[in-house]
Amino acid sequence: MVYCINHDKPLVACHDSRETARIISEKGGLVMDKYVLERDGQLDFYKTFLPRVDPQLNIDEIISDSNDGVINGNLLEFKLHVTDLNSVLFQCIKYLSALRVKGKPVPANILIIDVNAACVWLYRSAPYLADIEKPYFGGASKDNGGFIGGDAERVLHYEKQLDAEGIVALLKENSFTKIHIDENCIVGWATSFYKAVPTARKEDFLGDDTGKHKQLVKSENQFTLHSIYTLMKDRQTSSLTT
Repeated sequence: MVYCINHDKPLVACHDSRETARIISEKGGLVMDKYVLERDGQLDFYKTFLPRVDPQLNIDEIISDSNDGVINGNLLEFKLHVTDLNSVLFQCIKYLSALRVKGKPVPANILIIDVNAACVWLYRSAPYLADIEKPYFGGASKDNGGFIGGDAERVLHYEKQLDAEGIVALLKENSFTKIHIDENCIVGWATSFYKAVPTARKEDFLGDDTGKHKQLVKSENQFTLHSIYTLMKDRQTSSLTT
């Protein structure tokens, strides 16, 4: 039978919104599973780390792109239990692809988080740029089997103080992977560019053949496009921007 830790009664009879539970076997053994719902572990993680990263960060804004969260230069993906890192990594790649299509910077870091193990795996997005620049359709969590990625750069256990400090430092990183603009994402990036630089001309975004106009301008409002993308001139993009 499953019991609620907070109220020490069967979970089916307890309406505690946290839904944390302990599983007690018939033989008296105890198997701990702190979270039954992934979102509870996600919220606890944010409540623990956001005040140390930036007290002004808002959870609703962090998860506004239909993923588990983007904090500075980090994409976060939470799981109750991580049983296949490659599959979860591919799911994250799909989320990064979606950000690129929308004209949003691609975070340099990917953090995969097992909330019950209190474990974080760190990957960098740059080695997976070729996969990120492919378009994907359907749910990001579906059909991810068979993907083979590299090893995680670091594995951190956030119940350990030193590792928790390392996670705080990672979440403060604000670096992004430079992407290519092609026909799949030029509309999104043009929208972002002209919103950030309302007085810009088309050639400011695309450059031109005369060499008089500098491509990839750096605006004064920190929308530093030249460090975030490169236009792929061999792609058919002009018809999308006229």
